[in-house]
Amino acid sequence: MHTRLAAVIFTASFLIANAPAAESVAAPSELPKQRFHLRASAFFAQSIDTRIRADGRMNAGGGDWDFGTTIDLAEQLNVETSVNVFRAEAMWNIAPRHRLDLAWFDMKETGHTVLTRDIDFGDVDFTASVPVDSYFRTNILRLAYTYYFVQGPRAQLGISGGLHVMKVASGISSPNAGVSENVGITAPFPVLGINFDYAATDRLLLRLHGEYLTVSYDAYEGELIDFYGAAEWRLNRNWSLGCGLEYFDIDVVATKSRIRLAVEHNWIGWQLYASLRF
Repeated sequence: MHTRLAAVIFTASFLIANAPAAESVAAPSELPKQRFHLRASAFFAQSIDTRIRADGRMNAGGGDWDFGTTIDLAEQLNVETSVNVFRAEAMWNIAPRHRLDLAWFDMKETGHTVLTRDIDFGDVDFTASVPVDSYFRTNILRLAYTYYFVQGPRAQLGISGGLHVMKVASGISSPNAGVSENVGITAPFPVLGINFDYAATDRLLLRLHGEYLTVSYDAYEGELIDFYGAAEWRLNRNWSLGCGLEYFDIDVVATKSRIRLAVEHNWIGWQLYASLRF
């Protein structure tokens, strides 16, 4: 993790040191015209709040659920509430009003504590007073298409539609007691969103992005909220540096053959990134 963050910071420092100071960026206060856009980020998630419940089957072939314990991961399992991760994004302006986005990140929080109460997690019961290790992991691949219905030299506003393929996994283990349980789901979330870009000056770009959808289909139901804002400083025609702030919230229930998993997970995070346009 620290190696990835160091690589982003090194790249940013290299760009600043080698950016031609007098090179023209664009016409005054105009949005960039390049077709491809790559972004590498150091992302700092803060105030992570996660609640999870894993229901197991009452018996091997039965249809009834054995309701598990609703667990506050930070409060009951001492799981981290802030982590630093690497984030990658790619954008392709396929036509003047049309853009494709691809983004990926993988975030994992871990914890260690001695239980103060019994916990029923999936098919395993963990008793009070035993030490346990735990984790919660979110892996998201996002693909989206944006159509800009308002587009001018300095600003553009578009509506987007896409898919968040989200893998959520969690586990609790007690080496002393010799028991462990790991659960996970992969939930495809179709989402609708909005994108706004504004050239405040010939070098300063401002960006806003938001996505929201409530869905219920097949073995999944839930809600996703994602709001993001960023300011980006263009070093030259191709390279820029930026920082942003994001709020992310998911509430999902997914059913598999052995486990039903209910997750409430949200955080606020800020981002430092290096960007290449060509």
